[in-house]
Amino acid sequence: RWAAIFSPPPLCFRMDLMFLRRIFGSTPRFIAAAAAVLLIIGGSAAFVYGVVQTIERDVSVLHLEIARRAEAVITDSIAGNILGLVRAGRDIARSPNDPKEIFSIFLKDHPAFWRASFIDAEGKEIAQLRRIGIVSPDELIDYSATELFREALTREYYAGPIFFSDAGEPFIYLAVPVRSVRGDTIGVVMGELNLRFLWNLMGQIRVGERGRAYVVDGSGNVIADPDPSKVLRGENVFSRSIVRRIARGEREVSGLSSEDRYVNSEGIPVFAAGRLIPSLGWGIITEEPVSDALAAVYRTLAAGAAFSVASIFFLSIILIGLRRLERLNKFLDAERRHTATLISSLTDGIIEYSPALEILLINPAAERLLGFAREEIRRKTARELAADVQGERFKPLAAVFAPEIADSNAFLRAHDALNRAEVSIFTPRERIVRVLTIPIVDSEGAIGSNMKIIHDVTREKLIERLKSEFITVVAHQLRTPLSAVKWTLRMTLDGDFGALNPEQADFLKKGYATNERMIHLVNDLLDITRLEEGRYLYHPAFSQFEELVQDVVLSYKVQAQQRNIV
Repeated sequence: RWAAIFSPPPLCFRMDLMFLRRIFGSTPRFIAAAAAVLLIIGGSAAFVYGVVQTIERDVSVLHLEIARRAEAVITDSIAGNILGLVRAGRDIARSPNDPKEIFSIFLKDHPAFWRASFIDAEGKEIAQLRRIGIVSPDELIDYSATELFREALTREYYAGPIFFSDAGEPFIYLAVPVRSVRGDTIGVVMGELNLRFLWNLMGQIRVGERGRAYVVDGSGNVIADPDPSKVLRGENVFSRSIVRRIARGEREVSGLSSEDRYVNSEGIPVFAAGRLIPSLGWGIITEEPVSDALAAVYRTLAAGAAFSVASIFFLSIILIGLRRLERLNKFLDAERRHTATLISSLTDGIIEYSPALEILLINPAAERLLGFAREEIRRKTARELAADVQGERFKPLAAVFAPEIADSNAFLRAHDALNRAEVSIFTPRERIVRVLTIPIVDSEGAIGSNMKIIHDVTREKLIERLKSEFITVVAHQLRTPLSAVKWTLRMTLDGDFGALNPEQADFLKKGYATNERMIHLVNDLLDITRLEEGRYLYHPAFSQFEELVQDVVLSYKVQAQQRNIV
């Protein structure tokens, strides 16, 4: 009966209850077989669910990393503008009689500011300069009772709430204290900053192929977006759960909760993550169409459904394949986690060194790869460390710097071309690393130092070997059932099971030819592994070219006749 299960099914195959009973025999055996199928389907569903969860977590990690980078860009830009105000305040402290002249230079150097003002220690606005228009003395304001003035006097800087102009552009007041050379606070320098420059910053941040990143204030108003029309028309997205959570002070929102997903203004369901900028009270939201962000999920679900259907027909094969797929999934999951780690932190080793081979900079990854701490090599050159009596510890460093240690002119030639090499190191543990040497060129084209980027390729070498082994195992597993089908068809064609009429013989011959092509395909897979291992030898031989052409013509005969093609 088990042989009947795995033999080629009849042409008029009917998957109904009576047929299953006929295959599996008694009711208990039928129930056991059905339970086995249901168990496989349930296990497949659980497996797919785990893969989906892993993919969603990796997508969330990627989105949060993009949000962190956007936060760094925004805070650096705001800090640069605040620094400009601080410098203007210092100039006013040295020349308090010429604030407008100082502001004129300030506005020229900082195009994002719309206007600048100097407020004395009593809160009186002494001078104001606008980018457009002239300010009369009557327009100067008393700021003594305002939060802006009080906060700016007591803090390093003050960043006010966002407000919008009549044209819909977002602005913010920035203010810093002005102190005399004796350290006394003599007033406040205030600037009205147009946040339009953030639009370009958001346009440079890529979130997949069709995603975007945008910035909202504490009230959910969009203040920066690659599409300026969303800002200018005053779009408010506070109704979105992820925006409300950021407004409540959550530092990061992963987007893994179904409540955090929404349909954007274009009517597209999106996967979103968010991050709060605490110093400003703003939120950075990254969104990407769900169909793009979770495309791997859909592929996994489709594969799981196909796998479940196929399990009904190939029970024993699926049991074997499921274990292999599980191992493969663990491997792929490790690779995804490895990729997420590379995104969040630099893992390649970096060493910067001078022409004298003095190590100027070494990052933690290089310390870990080469097996020593930066304190051990302070104020020493690679040549000295390689010749040290304790040189056993520094053998990895000597291997990385071998070209420069052997040839003192190697540094001078480094700018001619990138120098790549693979090096094997054996301490603190055995590794294979790829070393890339590049020059560090200043703005004038002069080379001040060189940099070595050390990339651990031990894992890559192992993966290449595992891939070849996997293809070999799969090809051998496929060839066994194909060979069994081949001999079954051959015996039938030879009349071992009775005479065949011409139509039956023709039909089986076509099936036999198709099976032969499958066997050739499996042999090709084995040839691939032999090629990668350098074991494959070509054996040229004469063949009948007309037969090859005739086989191809026959394989497309039905389609050709349907289209009246000769």
